[in-house]
Amino acid sequence: MENKEVLALSSLFDAIGIIEKGIEKIYHHLLKSKRIDNLNEVAAQYDLTLKRGYKICAVLNELELVQIYDRPMKIHLATPIIPLWQKIVNKRIEELTNLFQEQKDRDADPKNVEDINFIQKEANDLAEKHNFLPLFSKVDIIKIIDRHDPGIITINAIISALQSHETVKILHWIKGNKSLGDPIMTYNIFNGMTMRFYPIEKKRNIQCLQCGDQVRRVYVDVNRNARCEEIINSLTRMGFMKNPEMEPTLTTMDFNDINIVDLDLTPIENNLRTLELITAVGFNDGEIFITLNII
Repeated sequence: MENKEVLALSSLFDAIGIIEKGIEKIYHHLLKSKRIDNLNEVAAQYDLTLKRGYKICAVLNELELVQIYDRPMKIHLATPIIPLWQKIVNKRIEELTNLFQEQKDRDADPKNVEDINFIQKEANDLAEKHNFLPLFSKVDIIKIIDRHDPGIITINAIISALQSHETVKILHWIKGNKSLGDPIMTYNIFNGMTMRFYPIEKKRNIQCLQCGDQVRRVYVDVNRNARCEEIINSLTRMGFMKNPEMEPTLTTMDFNDINIVDLDLTPIENNLRTLELITAVGFNDGEIFITLNII
């Protein structure tokens, strides 16, 4: 039964254009276990390398099928599952409209019955093949190809401006210049309808994955011309013990992508920067979080 489920998932990923070795196995594991706390163990369970595991999780994260917590790295199954897959199928329908545009040399017209029928047939063939019922009605197809979602871009502008201002304040504050004021230490909620800010209090969580008491966080200096393997050596000199069953690995998080640092290249060749946040795995007692200083 389990093999049939894995094969069905493999076919499903193929249908949406995702060809990634082992992705169906990792996702099947998540469907059963809901989360992955140790990617190295799970990857090894399915005869996959840790690097392959990182790549699979990055793809699943891009599809919004998982949520990744980077420090320490935890992978949680995103829910609700059916609406998430429905969103992926809808995206596939949008791709079909692009296919229509290529074949017909024009955009699909939501008022043209032939256009609607063409996309509806392709979409429902996909839905029936993978049992994504109910099938798409003509109204569903029209909504997808004639979408006009409102977006309040002014809110984004306001929040990004405030964040930029706070960043400038923090940079001055770190250098001892208090003339711009102290950084905000509370949580602020902005109501765009009333144009008011509401501060809220939130106590520090000692179990936080980012700043909890159990988190191991260090600063590491590395020469810009040295190989990144020197970062691993620095951790060893600090007293961190390597896990004999796991190869030491350094990763960075770049939006939806998990990047693996090539230990044979220099920090510059790896596109690393001073104050880069790096996660080190392959040591006893879990991940180590590094703030890099390139000298």
